[in-house]
Amino acid sequence: MRSPDFTHRLARAALAVLVAAGGGCGEEPPAGPAPFSVSYAVSGVGAITIDSVKYDDGGGTLIKVTAPPADWVVRLTVPAGGSVQAQAWGLATSPASAKLKVVWSRGGVDPGADSSFTSTSGPGGVLLVIPPRQL
Repeated sequence: MRSPDFTHRLARAALAVLVAAGGGCGEEPPAGPAPFSVSYAVSGVGAITIDSVKYDDGGGTLIKVTAPPADWVVRLTVPAGGSVQAQAWGLATSPASAKLKVVWSRGGVDPGADSSFTSTSGPGGVLLVIPPRQL
């Protein structure tokens, strides 16, 4: 038979191992950087039709929207380190202007933006480009 002192020491050692192994239980992992709220918008003034828009989903994949409605907007959440970029194509039948814009912010603060603007003096094709940018 083992002595009570040995059994007591063994139980204390086992408890110490359990406490050390489970010491992080119930704790939240450290939070990473907050994600960005991103919005893309395209609009036109005058006799212009936007044929299509491509925008970055935040992970580098371009999403195509064919025949977007006037004053098209899309909003999404992009993780820190994600990306933004966009292109829009259109056709003006007379003098017109068009704008493509991306706006991003983290928790409503630290806003950033990029945009592309063009105007035409007559009929013709329109291309708007926002180059890739990492957030």
